[in-house]
Amino acid sequence: MERVISFPHMGNYEVAVSNMLRHLFPRHRVMPSPRITKRTLELGSKYSPDCVCVPFKYNLGN
Repeated sequence: MERVISFPHMGNYEVAVSNMLRHLFPRHRVMPSPRITKRTLELGSKYSPDCVCVPFKYNLGN
């Protein structure tokens, strides 16, 4: 079974983090999360409480 390593989208840091993880874990598949869209925030807001922060909603939406 192939393992997948994923991480949240962080702007331009995505390239550096992706390369670092590929170097550290060559046998695993590295998959960054999709880019943040309006739909991402809608899904995160739908399934999270109102009092949590926006980054949590982005992660939950992904």
